[in-house]
Amino acid sequence: MPLNRPAFDMPITSSPSNDFTRIYQKLPPFSRLVLQLASVIHEPINLSTLLKCLYDCEISTDVSRADYARQIHPCLAHLREKNLLNARCQCHDDIVEIVARQAVKEDHFNTLAQAVRAVLPSIPISYKADKSASRRDIRDLRIALYSHDTTAFHQHLINYYQRSPAASSPHPIVNICGRAFSASWMATMPDHIQFLALHEILKDHQGRLLPITVHLNYLEYGTTDGESPPMLRHPSFMYLLVSSLLLRGEFERAEKILAAHGGQLTGLGLDGWRAVLKGDMEEALTIFMADLQTLRQINNDEEAYFTGFEGVLFFLALLQSKSPEAASLRHKIYTDRKPLKGSRLYRQTYQILFDVFI
Repeated sequence: MPLNRPAFDMPITSSPSNDFTRIYQKLPPFSRLVLQLASVIHEPINLSTLLKCLYDCEISTDVSRADYARQIHPCLAHLREKNLLNARCQCHDDIVEIVARQAVKEDHFNTLAQAVRAVLPSIPISYKADKSASRRDIRDLRIALYSHDTTAFHQHLINYYQRSPAASSPHPIVNICGRAFSASWMATMPDHIQFLALHEILKDHQGRLLPITVHLNYLEYGTTDGESPPMLRHPSFMYLLVSSLLLRGEFERAEKILAAHGGQLTGLGLDGWRAVLKGDMEEALTIFMADLQTLRQINNDEEAYFTGFEGVLFFLALLQSKSPEAASLRHKIYTDRKPLKGSRLYRQTYQILFDVFI
């Protein structure tokens, strides 16, 4: 095997993403189509399956349908040589979403998706959960997202959750939307899907200490098309932005947003977080307790608890306080174990704090 053609199960050490536009523009139309098809299929396949999908999609290129079988071998060899496909006809992870978006831009995506689903149909939810079923669920999720079919997106997301109760990390939307993040493409999705994507991306990237600057800039400033930035469209987006800024130590930027829009974030614990950073634990505890009461009233849930790092800081403030009210609330939170049922990102932290409490 040539050195620049990695085996299917080997990591690819050189990423083509930086040179992708230049390489892609030089590809002949048939090679572009094959690459786009591989990005839609998303899972490892054999040559026979790839050809079946090609025949079904009926998109004209510089190669006639009669020549597909003869031209596919040199085409695949060239794409592998350029490090765009692996040995099982899968796109390199760094470019798979860029290629899919290119298929949308060239108005090929829906035609390709229809052909792929005809040859490789969805796996019924009644089938047992295994790696191939999970991959197919993610493929269907991607197709729905790129096709702007929100009904299908929700259904395939439910299928994924049901088939993978202990869903692997990261959430599939992290790879779909987070790889080669594009603010202009993100802006085409409904707000609730944008929130899911950005929430999962930030949670994943913060947990792995990956860069999030472009995501935060999108939340605060949006795109250049004149539409309101996400943080001004719903408090949930603003919470994502401010909490991330506080975690990064960008206090002045967070303070500026809170000063201008803090009234929209009542009950979310951010003012208490800010008080902790100023070193005033007593004020922080007072704010946290008031916010927790507001949060429970809004959600009509007497056991509701903060879902982000503000919850960790609140419990630290409770541990430090000697007041009977703090002791009672601390004991209730410990007994209910509500924080342990929330975000996996802070579950181990809470367990350590609970061990201290014992």
